[in-house]
Amino acid sequence: MLIIAKNINHIGMFYKKFVFVLLFSISAITLCGVGADSNGRINGRIKLFIEGDLISYSYIQESINFVDFVNDAFSSDVHIIVKRLNTGSGGSNYTLSFYSRTFTTIGNATLSALVLPVDTKDDARKILVQTIKLGLMPYLSQTSNSGYIDIRNKMKKTQDTLASNIISDPWKQWVFRTDLTGRLDIEEMKETYAYRTNLRADKVTNIWRIRNNFTYDNQLRRIYKNTTDNGSVTKTATDYVNVYTALNSSLVFSITDHWSAGAFADYSESTYRNIDQSISFSPAIEYNIFPWKEQSNRSFTLAYYAGTGIQWYNEVNTLGDMSSRIISHSFLVRTEFTKPWGDFLASLSGNQFLTATEMYSLNFNTNLSVRIFKGLSVNFGFEASSVHDQIYLPRSTASIEDILSNTRKLPSSFEFNSNMGLRFQFGSIYNSVVNTRL
Repeated sequence: MLIIAKNINHIGMFYKKFVFVLLFSISAITLCGVGADSNGRINGRIKLFIEGDLISYSYIQESINFVDFVNDAFSSDVHIIVKRLNTGSGGSNYTLSFYSRTFTTIGNATLSALVLPVDTKDDARKILVQTIKLGLMPYLSQTSNSGYIDIRNKMKKTQDTLASNIISDPWKQWVFRTDLTGRLDIEEMKETYAYRTNLRADKVTNIWRIRNNFTYDNQLRRIYKNTTDNGSVTKTATDYVNVYTALNSSLVFSITDHWSAGAFADYSESTYRNIDQSISFSPAIEYNIFPWKEQSNRSFTLAYYAGTGIQWYNEVNTLGDMSSRIISHSFLVRTEFTKPWGDFLASLSGNQFLTATEMYSLNFNTNLSVRIFKGLSVNFGFEASSVHDQIYLPRSTASIEDILSNTRKLPSSFEFNSNMGLRFQFGSIYNSVVNTRL
């Protein structure tokens, strides 16, 4: 209890210091009068602030030369938020939300940019730039520079071009992918060898989402130790190995714009978690308060899972068993918002054994990023877990070698981590110049 109290005191002092710095920054901004003349136009050019999942910000700056890029959302005429979502084929769908801060007669707009899995990074950034330009046209038409813009059509035959866009897909929207990665770190007294294999077979449509994933991860740490015997030095090595194998399959059906149902089957092996073999199956149902078509801007989902599984262990577990039959249920509540003022994400999840209700776990995770006002932004996040279901842990006590080499999961009834940050910026709001020297 004394240790917990000391930790709480340390956390409390940390937060007090953070609040002090925040209040000091607000006072500094107020006294300095940051950007008092930043609301005026410059040669009729749009002041643009863009953020989010960008491919290359410098490329966007170089390619769009009819706006002034600014580094503060409150100083902009148009604010763009870019969010990336994965498509079923392995590509990307970028949603660009345009928020008008000056052009009240136009309002907000949303555009999408589709990047195929075969497209290169250069292709992707060109597609993104083209979409940004198209979205800026209504706003540009309301400036004094609108007469200098020339819009050209590159399509020679519209009907032929549209007809060629009708795609015949012999794969029926199935996508297969193989990844193989390796890592090698060598020093005089320690070495690390690791490789990872991943195989995927997915099919994603508006109605069905089918995913199959196989992962094999092998990591070997080799530690050398010099011993002296009768004046001679002998170098001995000790190996520490972590092996993880998993096969996951899921089938999800879109019932309505708000309801979804699915089933999940999993197989895994893990030396780190004392799992020789684990098999589980669980159906699930999910409800989104908002329509799924709005997922790039907002979502609030509630999901419930119930299922059964069997675990076999490498060593006798904490209950003295070599295997366990598990019947459990779990829930997940998750919300996410992306707005001009910032973004917010929070989730609450829990799991409980139905055959032993005293065994459960709860997890809460949140992240908040907010622009207080011009020049000042704050981000905050933390994750807390209450863990009371680690029946897979071995009964034997972990050795000092297990702890230092991280080859074994250690028992813990709670987990907590937190982060926070403050950004204060003043001075010129313009940053259209690209200079990457040195």
